[in-house]
Amino acid sequence: PARTAENLDEAVEKTEGEPVNWVMGLKNLDVAGLNVQFGNYNTPELKRGMDFNHLDFPDINLNVDNIYYSVDRMAADLNKMSLKEKSGFQVKNFTADITVDSTQAQLANLNLETGESIIRRHLAIGYPSLATIADNINRLTINADMVNSKIGFRDLLYFQPALADNPSFRSSLNKPLYVDGRVRGRVDNLRIERLQMAGLN
Repeated sequence: PARTAENLDEAVEKTEGEPVNWVMGLKNLDVAGLNVQFGNYNTPELKRGMDFNHLDFPDINLNVDNIYYSVDRMAADLNKMSLKEKSGFQVKNFTADITVDSTQAQLANLNLETGESIIRRHLAIGYPSLATIADNINRLTINADMVNSKIGFRDLLYFQPALADNPSFRSSLNKPLYVDGRVRGRVDNLRIERLQMAGLN
């Protein structure tokens, strides 16, 4: 598909005499019961956690409105997304107003509910440009407003299964951390404007 898009771009650019600036829109996308699998059979399967070389999502459900795509901006109103991976990690519900442009990625009206965690309200990450986002992490800006959020440590095991071997971590598996706070600023100079945490008792 990527090569097909490149060939199409080249053909149109040759005809028009200038680079193509595609703009695409879709009013609604509704997907139910989608099965997605990915396997890199040159690598062995992991016995614990989410294996990014061997993914299996047997039931993805998605509803999105007002999808917009251009060279320098993408946007969508995510009304619902739910999925479960074979490792056991699941997203029960994910809703957000999503915007990604040349200098910022934003999740407004965010509500993300996994099997163990709930992340709510607003998250935005700013960067000099998408092309240089990894060159200097300290130049990234964060604007995060978390309200009535909960972090379940069992979710972390899907991404870092070795944590299960740590006795201190194992003792916290059934003790979620409740978070309410506001953080913003550059990564190398973050300002915590409000922070309340409870749990781990």
